[in-house]
Amino acid sequence: NANLSNSQLNLSNLSHADLSHADLTNSNLHGANLNGANLSSINYQGIRFSSLTYDDLTIFPEGFELSEILSSSKERVFADDSRHSESSLTGIGLLRILAWIWLIFSPIGGIILWSVVEQPISGLFLFLSASLSGVVIFAVFLVLATIAENLIAIKKEITSNTQPQK
Repeated sequence: NANLSNSQLNLSNLSHADLSHADLTNSNLHGANLNGANLSSINYQGIRFSSLTYDDLTIFPEGFELSEILSSSKERVFADDSRHSESSLTGIGLLRILAWIWLIFSPIGGIILWSVVEQPISGLFLFLSASLSGVVIFAVFLVLATIAENLIAIKKEITSNTQPQK
């Protein structure tokens, strides 16, 4: 039920947003990501789209015809565009955050071990081991995240080539 009339929502990530019954009169949604968004019963008079991203989960208002709006404005729509990445704390994003946490806390753990051990050389060895393991684990996490992103991009490319465009 939000009043978003005359809003500049350029490049907004509105994926999975509940915008039902919102007033989007005369709003500009250039480059907006609407994957999975609920736009049921919105007021869309004068709304402007271009480079819009949406998917099969996006709910448009009843009677809303994107093709009519876009054909009159000569703007483009991307169905399920893979150029947008998720920024949520799940999946690949969580893996990257865990990698950074590991990298930061490994040397801190090494410092704690160093201060607990009574022999300075042994403490130094524990600190260096913890720091080095942190760097190695960090690299492994980032490689896994990159592989996962590439596999997702390949899957999206394959499915977009085999399904008719909206």
